[in-house]
Amino acid sequence: MKFGELTAGTEIDIEVRIRQNDWVFHSVVEQMVKGIALMEPLSHEGKVLDLSGEGISISVIVKDEEDDIPMQFRGCAAKNLRMQDKAYLAIACSQEGKRINRRDAFRIFVGEQGIAEMAGTSQRLNVTVRDLSLTGFSFVTDINEWNDETSVVWLNFPGRYGEKMRMQGSVVRKKEGEQGRLIIGCRILKCANDLETYVSFKQRENLKRFADKRE
Repeated sequence: MKFGELTAGTEIDIEVRIRQNDWVFHSVVEQMVKGIALMEPLSHEGKVLDLSGEGISISVIVKDEEDDIPMQFRGCAAKNLRMQDKAYLAIACSQEGKRINRRDAFRIFVGEQGIAEMAGTSQRLNVTVRDLSLTGFSFVTDINEWNDETSVVWLNFPGRYGEKMRMQGSVVRKKEGEQGRLIIGCRILKCANDLETYVSFKQRENLKRFADKRE
């Protein structure tokens, strides 16, 4: 898929990295003009972001409604402009989109109770961490409806030997689970821990439990 094939009304997530800071913004394409997507300018802490400077990395994530696998456009360029007395953010990308296949990374069952913090707000949810891989995680929550304006969460849950796991994720999927609970799937943006060590530890723990049940 090419970036210029996006259409007006397409919902997207814009991943922005400036130096060591990462943000994810949810937006909607308002117009497509000669392969360039136009939408409302992005704001952070009340200030409009200028994304045309040096050292800024921009990616756009588009969800494929047919197979639920997101498409990522990397290396995008962005600029704020005015057209017909209206301010827009214009995004262009020469690279073709690549599918982010969540099945590429081995996922382990976690089953720990944790806390999900909604980025940009004070809201905290009690959740059950469902599974985890080196690239993503999912959790289950009792709330009936997810606020679509919340596209980034911080997840906290117990790790190995009393360690606290803390990671930031970009929400890529939402679906209804059993008894009306919501399952939220995220792609990992940051992790404060040695994730590979934890995944290996949890994998050994799950195998031991399986072996004990078989005896």
